[in-house]
Amino acid sequence: YNIYRIEVLIMKTKLKICAAALLASVAIGATVYAANLTKKIDVLYDDIRISSNNIEFMPVDEQGSQVEPFIYEGTTYLPVRAVSEALGKNVSWDSETKTVMVTDNEDIEYSKIAIRNFFKLFSEKRYDDMKNFTSGSVAGYEFSEGVFGMKEASLDGIIYAGNKELENENKFAFICHFNMTPAEKSVYGSSEREIGFFVEVLKDRDEYKINDFYTGL
Repeated sequence: YNIYRIEVLIMKTKLKICAAALLASVAIGATVYAANLTKKIDVLYDDIRISSNNIEFMPVDEQGSQVEPFIYEGTTYLPVRAVSEALGKNVSWDSETKTVMVTDNEDIEYSKIAIRNFFKLFSEKRYDDMKNFTSGSVAGYEFSEGVFGMKEASLDGIIYAGNKELENENKFAFICHFNMTPAEKSVYGSSEREIGFFVEVLKDRDEYKINDFYTGL
């Protein structure tokens, strides 16, 4: 592990979340009061990993650069924007009140519901009903033969991938993990059971449909 000395500017205001660096503590609900000052602190970078619903992800900033969590005086600090967006939340910054605003993102929540419903039907072998949750080329798939190399599968975890380019097209990509049985003609080995890949959802008016599957963005 590595210990670094960093300089933090603390503004004179009521901080709901570490304002200047947009960092969130695990104790995210804490309220802090401080005077104007610049303080140098020693922080510990200890290869901290973040997992949501058993899916590990790497937090990045808006430019795609890695943002590594750190520990300061026994408290672990995480990048609030990266973590919140991975959980499907909207994040905004109120410069007047020095407040990070975290709110629900309905598109993400409805997309997750569509994915869960789709794979629930798959586990129940209701292949015709699955087509009601599909769009584009996926609508033409013969699901009785499998889904993306899986003959049978249960959805074990889902996390939003946070791709802005896709969002501009009303598309939302999610990393999904499955416990599955490979299809007869599959890229997966016969003994493989735990896999993960991306599921893309398309928002068409007020409907959310499975639009694509792929292994990477």
